[in-house]
Amino acid sequence: MEVAREVVKRKPIVLYKAGRTSATEIASLSHTGSLSGSDEVFDAMCRQIGILRAQEAIHAFDVAETLSKEPMPGGKRVGVVSGAVGSV
Repeated sequence: MEVAREVVKRKPIVLYKAGRTSATEIASLSHTGSLSGSDEVFDAMCRQIGILRAQEAIHAFDVAETLSKEPMPGGKRVGVVSGAVGSV
């Protein structure tokens, strides 16, 4: 968390975490022998730090591509709105 806080000041972090549901947490436990942690806690941590969290793996690539083509906006009051066709 400490490193991520410093990195996001200079460069955005885009993250995709598999295992967001309780069923996948159980599967992770049986596979790795360790808990992956509550997704709600992980999501809150990402928001506090400023990590851009992708909900699907392919979205992480879309976000990274967009960020690579655009300059980072200045200031603390920036909003991005998208109206993707067919999204829920």
